[in-house]
Amino acid sequence: MRIALIFIGLCLVSLLKAQTFPVDTLVYSGPVEKRINLVLLGDGYRSIDMDKFQTDALNFTQAFFQESPFAQYKNYFNVFKIRTPSVDAGADHPGTATDVNESGFPVANVDTYFSSTFDYANIHRLLVATDYGRIYDVLTNNLPLYDQVVVLVNSPLYGGSGGPFAVVSTDASATEVALHELGHSFASLADEYWYTGGETYNRTAETNPSLVKWKNWMGTNAVGIYQHCCGGDSENWYRPHQNCKMRYLGPDFCPVCTEAIVERIHASASPIDGFSPTTVSFQATEDTLEFAVQLLLPEPNTLKVQWFLNDTLIQGGGDQLQLPTANLLPEAAIPPLGVNRLGCFIEDTTKLQRVDDHALIHFYEVQWKIKKALSGTQQLVGAASEITMMLFPNPTTDHLYLRAKTAYTEPVLLQLWDTQGRLLHSWNLPALTAEQDYPFDLTPYPAGNYLLQLQVGGMKQAYPFIRQ
Repeated sequence: MRIALIFIGLCLVSLLKAQTFPVDTLVYSGPVEKRINLVLLGDGYRSIDMDKFQTDALNFTQAFFQESPFAQYKNYFNVFKIRTPSVDAGADHPGTATDVNESGFPVANVDTYFSSTFDYANIHRLLVATDYGRIYDVLTNNLPLYDQVVVLVNSPLYGGSGGPFAVVSTDASATEVALHELGHSFASLADEYWYTGGETYNRTAETNPSLVKWKNWMGTNAVGIYQHCCGGDSENWYRPHQNCKMRYLGPDFCPVCTEAIVERIHASASPIDGFSPTTVSFQATEDTLEFAVQLLLPEPNTLKVQWFLNDTLIQGGGDQLQLPTANLLPEAAIPPLGVNRLGCFIEDTTKLQRVDDHALIHFYEVQWKIKKALSGTQQLVGAASEITMMLFPNPTTDHLYLRAKTAYTEPVLLQLWDTQGRLLHSWNLPALTAEQDYPFDLTPYPAGNYLLQLQVGGMKQAYPFIRQ
């Protein structure tokens, strides 16, 4: 999974005093380095309100994993909460919004840890945790390997927002609002409003059914090309569905938005949780070599597993393989490397996706290189290994930096893809046997979601980033 904390160098963070808080584990499916870590922060919860924060956090977590596609990929997530007590309960309500005058919203100015406020940008229900510096500071010092943050604000009034963090109050509609806002924050989805940006996964100016980005879903479950409304240049923008959670509270995510969320899950966590052997040499047992992969299974399981020896399929399915050493080829029979290549390929065949060339972007591989020996000890020439890779800053504007290291001495191929499966550019880099930083100029590309795929030694891994 990607390391999400790339804001550590921000001036706001560096000026704040490091402080640690209790971190509670609500859902643990595996090591934070290999999972999507969802972090719940509380604002407007006083020390005496921490039991309520626990209840609110558990209610949200339960609702989160009841919603598709998060339900199918629960095994890919950890959920934590960090207890940051506020001086006062609730959130600010300056009363400055002009879009609506809602009864029951008294003007308030309270002291909360993340300075959450209604009426942000003069929009009555726009609830934002405004102290980003403190949020990053809390994450840096308490759970730096986070992937997604939800700020729960201890206010019974209706409100929420997306952006870098999803923010939601504890109104009766809180869980629906939170899921909607996570559509923004986690998958960079647009919503019911035409004026909140340009092209996104679920908003476009394209009207040709054969070219629209959700063309593979056209006609399925009421997916079409629907015009936005009303005012400004709304007539130039189109959505894929008329009854999606990104438009109304209550409905499910439409197929297009569901696909976007699954794409983000695939780009953030590998289904390969481990593998064996990892040693550089091993003893054959009864003339048989034993290999295994440990997998994170969706529910229901949609992973397709295939085992290849020297590019020939030898077993379809199964997380274990017994390979007779008699099947290995001698050095002279497999030029130019003189080693046997055993690969285990994993692809998610979920029907929640219809992305073109999906298998080229999100398939995962473990590869072993084995030199056949005359004795009973087979030499593992290139032990399977994972790729260490980080992109920063993320989100970014004009420039992106790659920090990467691999166990391979071979050159590296980098490819830039959009989330529709289109290859945009390729770069060739020398071997990354030592950790190095490489800059990339993103000015030729419009704002949106992208994947940077690293390929080396027959292995591929893709990591997501956002260009603003």
